[in-house]
Amino acid sequence: MLAEMERLRASGLGVFVLTNGTDRVPEELDELGLGDFLGTRRRFLLNTADLDAAKPDREAFVRSHARIEAELGGALDAQQVAFLDDSPRHVRGAAEFGWHAVLHTAG
Repeated sequence: MLAEMERLRASGLGVFVLTNGTDRVPEELDELGLGDFLGTRRRFLLNTADLDAAKPDREAFVRSHARIEAELGGALDAQQVAFLDDSPRHVRGAAEFGWHAVLHTAG
């Protein structure tokens, strides 16, 4: 998955990690080797512990979208965001917000 995310970013797309997590998520992702991918000051990490709202709540997507716009430097239509998750509830929440949401399944 990391190789695919790096390929997408290298092609010019903004790629972020949105996770329901705790204040330990940054260290956990560093341990998985994602530290460099998350960027300086973890600018590409959208941790719901920092957003004060968790997936699938609409507010988690509202706050994530605002952070994405801030990082990319401009307004972004919700339909321009692709969201991949293994939870049907999270995918429904993202789709209801307006993101292009895809359910990831094994295989």
